[in-house]
Amino acid sequence: KSRRRGRRERRREKEREGDSPQSSVLSPISPRTSRTSIIHQSVMLVRETTAMRAAAAVSSRRRPLAVRAARTQDVVSSTTTSRDNKNRQNTSGAGAGVVQKFLSRQHLAKDFTKQLKISESYWSGMKRGGGGQGKAKTVVEQMPTTAPTALHGLVDYDVCVCGGNLGIAIALALQKRGYRVLIIERRLLRGRTQEWNASRREMRSLIRTGLLTEREVEDAIISEFNPNRVTFKEGEDVWVNDVLNIGVAPDKLIRRMKEQFVKNGGAVRELCEFKSATMYDDMAVLKVRDLNSMNQPKSAGGAKVEEVELDLIDVNKPNALPTDASFDEDDAPIVSPPEGGDTITCSLVIDCMGHFSPIVKQLRDGAKPESIVLVVGGCASEGVPKFTSSDILASFTDAERDMQCFWETFPAKEGTTMYMFTYCDADESRVSFEDFLESFLSSLQDYCKERLESGKDVGIQLPPEEARKIQGTMEEFLDDVQFERLLFGAFPSYKRCPLNSPYDRLILVGDSSAVQSPLSFGGFGAMLRHLPRLDEAIHEALEGNHLKAKDLKLVQPYMPSLSAAWLFQQAMGFEPHQMGYSSENPAEVATGSEWTKTHINRVLKANFSAMKTMDKKVLLSFLQDTIMFWPLTKTMFAMSFVDPIAIFRVVYLLGFKTLSEWTVHYTLLGFYALLDFSLGRFRNKTQNFYLRRYMDAWHYGSGSDYEDH
Repeated sequence: KSRRRGRRERRREKEREGDSPQSSVLSPISPRTSRTSIIHQSVMLVRETTAMRAAAAVSSRRRPLAVRAARTQDVVSSTTTSRDNKNRQNTSGAGAGVVQKFLSRQHLAKDFTKQLKISESYWSGMKRGGGGQGKAKTVVEQMPTTAPTALHGLVDYDVCVCGGNLGIAIALALQKRGYRVLIIERRLLRGRTQEWNASRREMRSLIRTGLLTEREVEDAIISEFNPNRVTFKEGEDVWVNDVLNIGVAPDKLIRRMKEQFVKNGGAVRELCEFKSATMYDDMAVLKVRDLNSMNQPKSAGGAKVEEVELDLIDVNKPNALPTDASFDEDDAPIVSPPEGGDTITCSLVIDCMGHFSPIVKQLRDGAKPESIVLVVGGCASEGVPKFTSSDILASFTDAERDMQCFWETFPAKEGTTMYMFTYCDADESRVSFEDFLESFLSSLQDYCKERLESGKDVGIQLPPEEARKIQGTMEEFLDDVQFERLLFGAFPSYKRCPLNSPYDRLILVGDSSAVQSPLSFGGFGAMLRHLPRLDEAIHEALEGNHLKAKDLKLVQPYMPSLSAAWLFQQAMGFEPHQMGYSSENPAEVATGSEWTKTHINRVLKANFSAMKTMDKKVLLSFLQDTIMFWPLTKTMFAMSFVDPIAIFRVVYLLGFKTLSEWTVHYTLLGFYALLDFSLGRFRNKTQNFYLRRYMDAWHYGSGSDYEDH
């Protein structure tokens, strides 16, 4: 306590002297201080020059195609539109003081403040539609002819994987089958230092596909914890084992796969940006831009300086910062780019660039996502207890402002990882990141107390010094909390999934294809689940020259198990203004709608109470975002007896249209399960590309792949 008081006194003394970092919280974005290399300074110098020139271009109403980063900088540093002002007044205000004070006291105050502003601008753009970027640029074209004569016979690679941090897995798998593979990564091909959470059964996919040995997988696992809790307000805690109970070090995992890839002759072009692709009958021709060459300032009278801000549109990923931030890692030097210029030819292009891929933006054509997982939180290194077990899905408060907030907690190498998230859409009425962070900070102490008490009920005791961290007032508690990383994420989902390309020789994989469950944050878990299927399917497509758009569509087929998950996502959130809350006091709702505040907690309590009475597989598969017909059917039937009123209210809130659409997917889920049960056994007895893809669709589309792990 004396140390804590001393720390607060020193802070107050600095504030009186005018040295507090709080004074710079709302200052314009400034370059980060160089920590490891002179290259930081050169990158930042070019970025400053870019921002100035881009601002001049905007003021003169010139809109070059490559204006994205400059527009982002302009949006971050100034007010964009009167509509933004209105939204900010409606969704921000009360929480601003708490958030600014908290951020000013963090070790990386300027970085966190900058990250919040960037995330806020893109969240505002997403709510307006089109991601705030205007009409999507055309980056892929189909030409109904062979490639130009100058390129005949010059196919550089069999496969070009765009986006390497998750693309490295599929790239290494195809390389092990003998294909020439190139990875294009616009940052550095390195994993972040904060863990990915998974289970051992999911990690077996890396062993089954031959990417890593069992020992190499074990080396990447840096933490393991059990039991893991699911809980809802005033409900009974559900404790399970072996679900999201290991922490995987992405930096170790990706480094190991990258080492194997390069050692076996794979090519990597880091700091290389995808610009466009033209699909011909005999090859794909890519245009790229080497960002290494842009790390040097241009002469005053030289050519136009294009933006070098490395895409800020990936702010959903915790390591998605401008290029200079990546240079903080000292391990694994940048791979020298292979010989060749800005033109690359290949047989197949795999887009692994994620939700905000330029290819995805073109295919979506500025469409708003139907669903958002809004997330704030991160890894706390000081001030919160170091829990030894996890929360997979926890709620201890009622819903308000058309949101039911959930929590996740995982033990981490550097402390405790804690997230607060909610399911919503991208309506303009939705809360700002600043207000959402304020809710997180205001609830953090109470959540830690509730978490601590629940652990005692099952014999999980923390040392007394850990319990003392959550004593005192909320202000005293927040004074001592320090975060190593903060995440402000708006993870989009679309009903049109998986997303397929209408172009030949192009396939979307991972978050680009929207194959992740709308209940999850996407990414790693979906990659592990689908890796064996994609490895085999893409290999057979290349081997049999099945590279037409209609053939590649079978590699990412319709899966009713994925589409059926939409009902659960919508049942765990509210439509805009559905609660009828008061704008002056969000805790108050319209007369007759008071039940909406406890509705979602009540439904989930009934859901998990029903699953607890069934086979263990029912609960575990649901927690790992795998929807299967019989477990789902039994759960819904049991829920109608546990709490029929809650079920009637779900039907009322979702409406006839949503339930009708879902009933189609539910029926097909049962049909796919029947087909997989009846015919799936014959898959390995045929070599026909089309039959094998249909059988894959039945197997994964019914959720039966859960048994494969």
